[in-house]
Amino acid sequence: MTADDMKAIVCCYWRFVRHCPYVATESTLAQGLMGGDCPIDVIAVNKNLYVIETEVKVSISDMRQELKKNKYRHHWALAEPHEFPAAYNIAKYFYFAVPDEISLKARQVIHELYPGAGLLVVREPREGKFDTYQSIDVEVVINPKQLLGAKPITQAAANSLLLRVVNQMCGSMVDAANARRLARGVQMPMGVLQ
Repeated sequence: MTADDMKAIVCCYWRFVRHCPYVATESTLAQGLMGGDCPIDVIAVNKNLYVIETEVKVSISDMRQELKKNKYRHHWALAEPHEFPAAYNIAKYFYFAVPDEISLKARQVIHELYPGAGLLVVREPREGKFDTYQSIDVEVVINPKQLLGAKPITQAAANSLLLRVVNQMCGSMVDAANARRLARGVQMPMGVLQ
């Protein structure tokens, strides 16, 4: 299972299983607030407008490297273990999502490096495909601690996140349409005025 497959499964989990009204991937919503330029793998905003951050990791070495990201470096280096990750984080909860095959090692890494983080274990969809939302197999194996200082985001920020998701979807649809047009020999791509 690739990281992109896992991001799709985790997005479906937050949206359709946990009923979060706003879910996006690769969001930069927290960019200015967290002091970094690394987007959040999966961001969910619950009904009370609290942010839930999920970082998708497909290897233990990648999970250990998370501490080196700019968005965490100055926070986690100064944080007490009970303040994971630290002040200025906009998320109320922080999770790692890993494939089932590395979940035991991931638990150890969380206890060693990321006290307070939650752990989602993602299993391969039955028969390798999604046929219904019931085929989403995500299990919470470590419940996260509530992060200190987390406040709900504004409705305007939630609307901005929704707008970004719609723009990403529209951009992806135009890219797919252009790829089909190019395969058919049509030279003028969609979205270009002449």
